[in-house]
Amino acid sequence: MEFFNHVQNLYTETDHDTLNLDIPLAIFMIKLLSLKSHLINFIPEYKFKSVAVVDVTNLEYLKNMGYSEKESTQALIQNGNSYDRAANWLVRGAPDYSINGKFKKYMESDSPLKLRYYLQVTFREEITKATEEAIKINQEENKNLLVPILYKINPNDFKNNIIRFMNRFSDKESVEKLLYSMRDVYILGLV
Repeated sequence: MEFFNHVQNLYTETDHDTLNLDIPLAIFMIKLLSLKSHLINFIPEYKFKSVAVVDVTNLEYLKNMGYSEKESTQALIQNGNSYDRAANWLVRGAPDYSINGKFKKYMESDSPLKLRYYLQVTFREEITKATEEAIKINQEENKNLLVPILYKINPNDFKNNIIRFMNRFSDKESVEKLLYSMRDVYILGLV
């Protein structure tokens, strides 16, 4: 159910007109794959955990180093609330993570093939199973209610829409293009 809700929330909250552009598409796919971060492990795992609340103690430490509250807050958000990574980021002006080396190793491994298989086969199976489970749970919950709980979008329509959307990754070139865009999104600091 977590998978279904994650994909459905992300899909319904996204402006689909922007997904024809590579950077918004890469951001969307990074968020979509955040539950499967091992598939895109050239991006540090802490980047998948959104920072809603900045650690106040770490914020104070960074401010005591002479950085403004705004700079310190941004550094903590960019670095998963880690004081050490945030301080390093502020001092050096760049993340302490060699994206190009990690990305090159990733691209030379079988990981792009595993991602392609996931996007083309496994995702379809998972979303189909999750949709059936969501429908069953909703029917069980609605049995004793006078007013049934409604979906944001019909689950079967949603499943068909997201599968149609994922069909854009039908070949090696489209997946590699996505991966390079994901790398660029990370370099730009957008995740």
